[in-house]
Amino acid sequence: DPTTAMQWAQGLEEGALRNGVMTRVASSWANNAPQEAAAYTANLPAGDLQNKTALSVIQQWSRSDPQAVADWVSSLPEGDLRGQALQSVARQWGNHDPTSAAAWLDGLPAGQSRDQAVGAFANALAGSHPEPAVQWAESIANEQLRLSRIESVARSWMKVDSSAARAYIAQ
Repeated sequence: DPTTAMQWAQGLEEGALRNGVMTRVASSWANNAPQEAAAYTANLPAGDLQNKTALSVIQQWSRSDPQAVADWVSSLPEGDLRGQALQSVARQWGNHDPTSAAAWLDGLPAGQSRDQAVGAFANALAGSHPEPAVQWAESIANEQLRLSRIESVARSWMKVDSSAARAYIAQ
């Protein structure tokens, strides 16, 4: 029973052991009942433990139902957890179904979390679809993040198709 395991883990002394046990239990729980695991982690006190536990659920859940986890993550309040979660979903979904991930990203409201998710998505695409990856990177509103992601994508692009990458850089 995952709820009992989480309650037991919460009784452990605060620290790396407790965090590690709770993260593993949450990840395992997400294999069978991801929405229950997500709801449980959402009710943990805000902070590092909640972030790590939620991210483990998100990573597991996004393998089986990226749309559902994307919907759940999109409902999180703006903050560190939401930003990290959006990045995780964008990266994983982008690796498996870039078309659906792109449609989801198009629907996200502008802001720091969206920029971070787009950056993660662009990096996920860079090795296999560098031209769309650079277009996504160019759409990032935050200048520092945009330039960083464009540079990262260009480096990956150089490994895949150096002549096309050089042509892009030259423009």
